[in-house]
Amino acid sequence: MALHKCPECRHKISQNAMICPHCGFSFETASLEKYKQTLEQRRLHNQQINKKSAKLQFIWLIIFALFIALAGYFTS
Repeated sequence: MALHKCPECRHKISQNAMICPHCGFSFETASLEKYKQTLEQRRLHNQQINKKSAKLQFIWLIIFALFIALAGYFTS
């Protein structure tokens, strides 16, 4: 009997199970497609957040570099 992890709760269950006994996740085709769509939406949302975060980090890097440059200019 092979085991695999439930994509929802990550518990190990039988590969023949149609419903996870722990969380009730259904392994029917329609449910799996809905779950894949949800994962894709999460991935796109996280990608947008990462882009915003990278821009913000770049702005802080520039501010820090300017601060160091000004401090070096005024102390010499």
